[in-house]
Amino acid sequence: MKGYNTAFTLLTKAREAIARGYNIGFISGVIEMDGAHTSGRRASEKRGIPLGQRLIDESEALDDAMLTQAARQKKKRDAKAKALAEGGVLDPAYGNVLPPLRRITLNARMRGGASGKGALQTRSAICLAENPAAAEELARRFVAIPESILATDTGNAFSKLGKRFMGHVQVNHSQHLVGPGGEHSNNSESFTARMDRAEKGIYLNLEPKYLHEYAVETAFREDHNRMPPGAITQRLMHYATNVGLSRDFRGYTHGRHRNHEVLVTGNQWATSSGPAKGRSPISSVNGRPPR
Repeated sequence: MKGYNTAFTLLTKAREAIARGYNIGFISGVIEMDGAHTSGRRASEKRGIPLGQRLIDESEALDDAMLTQAARQKKKRDAKAKALAEGGVLDPAYGNVLPPLRRITLNARMRGGASGKGALQTRSAICLAENPAAAEELARRFVAIPESILATDTGNAFSKLGKRFMGHVQVNHSQHLVGPGGEHSNNSESFTARMDRAEKGIYLNLEPKYLHEYAVETAFREDHNRMPPGAITQRLMHYATNVGLSRDFRGYTHGRHRNHEVLVTGNQWATSSGPAKGRSPISSVNGRPPR
């Protein structure tokens, strides 16, 4: 167990080093921005259940079937109002209440000048909803706005922000992957795909508290995917040895955990990781989604 603790702590410190040493500074030029839903997928509840099957409460399903359409709509409105009163976040795109652990991973990617070479640098951040406030804060922190052109989809989060750039090109993804004039945000979509596969295939549902570090790691991997492994390792060690002592993971295995999650619009309090004392450390037993 001690060997695992050592390896896990070193890895988390490496992620922190990338977040502090790589995910900084301004980017400019053609900047692609996009957001994607992350976390809150209840992975531990879905394990062992074949695709396409759901566990349905038969009595609840019968009660719903007996309701009139008006009563069913009222039930949905009441459930939505209750979720909002309990601190739920409204999805600005679709109007539904997001799950409590759902977060949005935003990214801003500087497009490379050479065709087919992808993006040069990525800046990533976490927010509760893909809204104008989060998009503007990401741009304020990382983008030289007056010198850049913004490339996005037609999401509402970027409409107001685009007016501050030299230009704003948009692609309607409900109609095109690439617009008739070459408009696209495919580099941002590439990051989103890599993040999605990392969550579903490697980390098995990331918890919001440390989602920022995992997003930055994914951005680092995406930006260096054309470099040989040795060069990537050297670059990683450069950041790991030049940002100073760890701020969040010294003493992690001794219970000294940070008490907040990193959000682009302002950090918020978060509970300690792991099950309560006396409960099983196996996530499928105690119901806690794994990191």
